[in-house]
Amino acid sequence: MRPASGSHHEACVNSAIAGVRADASESMTSRLPCSRRTPWNRRETSRPAYPAKKRRNRGERANAARADLGAWLAETGGAGIGGVSALRRMPGWLPIIVAYSTFGFMYLLVLGFLTTRLEDDSLWTTQSAASTFSAMGFAMIFGGPTFVTLAHKIGVRLALATAFGLWPIFVGIVITGYPTPTLLACIGLGFLFSALPTLITLYVVENTTVKDYGPSFAAATLAFGIAQTISPPIGGYLADLTGSFTLVFMLAALMSIIGLLATLKLPRNTP
Repeated sequence: MRPASGSHHEACVNSAIAGVRADASESMTSRLPCSRRTPWNRRETSRPAYPAKKRRNRGERANAARADLGAWLAETGGAGIGGVSALRRMPGWLPIIVAYSTFGFMYLLVLGFLTTRLEDDSLWTTQSAASTFSAMGFAMIFGGPTFVTLAHKIGVRLALATAFGLWPIFVGIVITGYPTPTLLACIGLGFLFSALPTLITLYVVENTTVKDYGPSFAAATLAFGIAQTISPPIGGYLADLTGSFTLVFMLAALMSIIGLLATLKLPRNTP
């Protein structure tokens, strides 16, 4: 049986060990930052939260922005993919797309093959064909202003119909190959080259809102671009097939008649 003094000795040893541990813990704690020494039963200070009023103002602004966006979408319906939705809200959107695409197809048939037609089919000299082409290019400067002035007097619809109606007449004269009439017809075609896209742009401007104009015209230009992309290969194929550019120019005249019929389908109350 162990003597009683042994229990007393163990108690003294345990008490000494506990004292050493307490001294070590206190020493380590004193080296930590103040925030790390905060008692566990006390809330540590953290990043200040936004005042309730500021959070409320931010929420109100976000809600107002969402409401404005919703109202705008409800009013305009959005532009849609490629601007198609905006385009379809324009009065007469389908006829103007047909007219614009027709112009994109027919003008490259003339512009791309004119000098070759005059040299190979009409037996013009290279100098004469080049001079006629230059005269046509010079006339393009005046076509837009001239037909815009006409549109202000008779309306865009009738001005477009007039331009498309003159096209096959001028092309038919070019097919004949007679020098003076062909020169005058090429000058007339120069006027129409700049007049038709200007009038089409004017129609879109006058029949769309400020928000819809950009998407609408982008969608219309897409159709125009596709038409002028396929035009030269078709013209070249017809020229190789027939050995002449007569059929190419006849196709250009036929396409202008399609454009004329399309413009006549535009709303009569067009500005």
